[in-house]
Amino acid sequence: IIFTLITQNVFESSGLGAFIAGLLISKSQSLSTMDRDSKAASALKHNWEPITNMFSVLFFASIGMLINPVFLWTNCYQIVTLAFVIGTAKFITIFVTDYIFLQHGNHNIALNLSSALCLYGEFAFVLSSHAYLDHLITISQHTALLGATALS
Repeated sequence: IIFTLITQNVFESSGLGAFIAGLLISKSQSLSTMDRDSKAASALKHNWEPITNMFSVLFFASIGMLINPVFLWTNCYQIVTLAFVIGTAKFITIFVTDYIFLQHGNHNIALNLSSALCLYGEFAFVLSSHAYLDHLITISQHTALLGATALS
């Protein structure tokens, strides 16, 4: 809630604060420091599980309410093409960045990493919503981006 309030006041984006809070919870170091004591780690996982399930349900329900199935069906070819173009561009960008800058020419690691990450991007829902609210894209472009992101 604190991150949501801060980002709402600074960036006018409560979605960004919720995303950052979820990222911090999912990457919490408390589980890795408790690996020695399996009972404590198990108890912590058990206590966090209902909270993560609640946020997962809330996330997917809110995305489901944003998607217009009639628009998706009538524009299915454009949405599949958009998802393919975005996925291909992300694959090439991640592959080149990892191959050249991070792994110093290790082809296998760059290929595995770019394959795993090319269609991963829930934050696109937040970016698309803000672009629509700021009148940078139209409602049809916003719905197409939502559909392509949900497809990926």
